Amino acid sequence: MKKKNQELYEPYLIEVADLFNKSKTEKNPAYWLYLNKARVPLFMLESITRLVYKATNDPIAKKWTRFFKKLEDTLGELDYYDVFIKQFKTNRSVKKEQINYLTNKLNKAMEKWNDKLRRKKFYSDHFHEFRNKATTDFNNTALLIRLHEQIKTEILLTEQFFSKHPNGFRDFEEEVHAMRRKLRWISIYGISLGGIVVLKDNRQKYPWEKEFITKTETESKYNKLPVKKGLPYHIALNKKAFYALSHVIDKLGVIKDKGLAIEALEKSLEKTNNSAQANARVYATRQLKLSESEGLLLKEAYDLAYKFFVDYRIHIELMNV
Repeated sequence: MKKKNQELYEPYLIEVADLFNKSKTEKNPAYWLYLNKARVPLFMLESITRLVYKATNDPIAKKWTRFFKKLEDTLGELDYYDVFIKQFKTNRSVKKEQINYLTNKLNKAMEKWNDKLRRKKFYSDHFHEFRNKATTDFNNTALLIRLHEQIKTEILLTEQFFSKHPNGFRDFEEEVHAMRRKLRWISIYGISLGGIVVLKDNRQKYPWEKEFITKTETESKYNKLPVKKGLPYHIALNKKAFYALSHVIDKLGVIKDKGLAIEALEKSLEKTNNSAQANARVYATRQLKLSESEGLLLKEAYDLAYKFFVDYRIHIELMNV
């Protein structure tokens, strides 16, 4: 790999390879990797290879996007069960049998991946291969312009995804979570590209600023993007709209988590309580003691996205600099 490519990939690659290497001595390496946030550098690596693949159709980038996604998805499965188990343990309404069901699912997922980690020698050969074969030239003006155009395309495709649901959202995983994932990639590109993406200020006052830009967004370390000097081209995005994007991602995340918690409890009830199976979702919602029903949560997510895409068209401002 050329030095200029190492500058972009190498920090994340060093971090993830080091974590996987350290996990070798752990009794439960899969869970240790999850607890030590190995998902973060994997997300960064997947983000870069994903964007390169989508912009250039490079088969090498495609291969490594799938590889990093597989590792990240595996840790994501552990995260899913672990977060809900910890949350439900503090809720007296959730039965022990339900917790045990989810705990068994977590244990099986960990057992499966621990076995694979050892068989694959903790992927050390894969990380070494990636270091040698990922030779994208990020100092190439034509490539940077194509990456910029791909980001714009993904923004517009996310709007198209939303427009296919004119009557509102009906599903947390397939609609709310799916749309949030698409928006989140835009934000992650800003972080992972290490100074290639720059946020541009402007003096324009937008009617949505007070609602979509709070102290949380302006002070978030993820929204303070560095600027890499010496590049022939930078991918410029509207700073205020980028903050608003961050706000929407966070809000949708809160809504999504509530919705997925209902679904996780519903599944646990179906598997452990015959008398509750017919109305498992209703029981699950009661157990969580949510102030909003499932329908209201879906409406909240839809209304937020409607403001972002339709009322204020913030996604268009994101590209306007």
